Amino acid sequence: MPWIGMTPPQDDEVEISVFGPGYGESILIHAGSGRWIVIDSCLADDRRTPAPLKYMSDIGLDASTDVCAVVATHWHDDHIKGLSAILRACVKADYWYSAALTKGEFLAFLAVHDNQPTTLDRGGTEMLKCLELMEEPGRKIKRLLEDTLVADWPASRLAHGHATRLLALSPSSKQFDQFLRMIGAELYELPLKAKTRLTAGRNDLSIASVLEVGALSVLLGADLEHCQDPDLGWAAVIHNRSGKGPKSAAIKVPHHGSAGAHHDQVWSELLAEDVVSVVTPWSLAGKKLPTETDKVRISSLSKAAYITAEKPQTLKKRYPRAVTKHIRRSRVEITSSVYRCGHVRIRFPEADLGKQVIELFNGAAQY
Repeated sequence: MPWIGMTPPQDDEVEISVFGPGYGESILIHAGSGRWIVIDSCLADDRRTPAPLKYMSDIGLDASTDVCAVVATHWHDDHIKGLSAILRACVKADYWYSAALTKGEFLAFLAVHDNQPTTLDRGGTEMLKCLELMEEPGRKIKRLLEDTLVADWPASRLAHGHATRLLALSPSSKQFDQFLRMIGAELYELPLKAKTRLTAGRNDLSIASVLEVGALSVLLGADLEHCQDPDLGWAAVIHNRSGKGPKSAAIKVPHHGSAGAHHDQVWSELLAEDVVSVVTPWSLAGKKLPTETDKVRISSLSKAAYITAEKPQTLKKRYPRAVTKHIRRSRVEITSSVYRCGHVRIRFPEADLGKQVIELFNGAAQY
């Protein structure tokens, strides 16, 4: 069923939709005049359909013609579930992903492009599905580093009359250099210690980005984390970005609000004082993000803070008929707790900061 209250944006409206079901996230951007961008993928409540595709269908849009770019910020499974389905549907979209890869991702790349052996499951790995799909004739695959334009339009082409662009802020050049050194370590069999140093650690490869529409700016943090090296992670973004462009009126908080992705200078130098923040939760094997401490920190720094999925919903789980009969005979009831795929939608009519409209759907909440 369509989500209640869903209507398409006007041509002069900028929209940022953040989807998050408790494990996974996706962002859908309307830059104006029917130009749409998908960042990452998660699944809707049916656990089969990518959330941005369902939403576009619900509001009467055609992803095959309306989406101009699809971005995979990194290859963690909570960001790419259903991504191959999005690429299959968005036939006119360019496909972007990080130019810097981990060792496993590089081996998967070789497996697809150069017929090299890999231990990854070619049939079940979403990354391999995406790479194989983009090998088809006519598909455009592109790689991102800091300061790379994903998309841009002049003011004359958009109904709101503002020049618009989506700019990648990471991974940094140093991170890409480390990726090249890792390849060299594999080729020349450098000591294991060097290999580990070059491939382990925080998520510095994730693509953070910023949407700029005239004086309006929105920071999209993906899963980029913070480290002490000034040339990696958020430190590199701050060094490169501080003082450039307007401060962002809204932020998709990086890495599910975790302390490891927090950097004080992001909030003081890149974000407006009255910033609106949106966080997607993460829950796996008893571990949860954001923690209550994370929520307090984010809320204290924001004019308003939202989360796409706040509480799990208890559902009766469906089993095969034979199993169901056995359960009934045993006079027990089995339920499971799942998060619905919540949706925080921020719209800026006429791309005007003063006309910001925030709507919450499917279990999303302010905290």
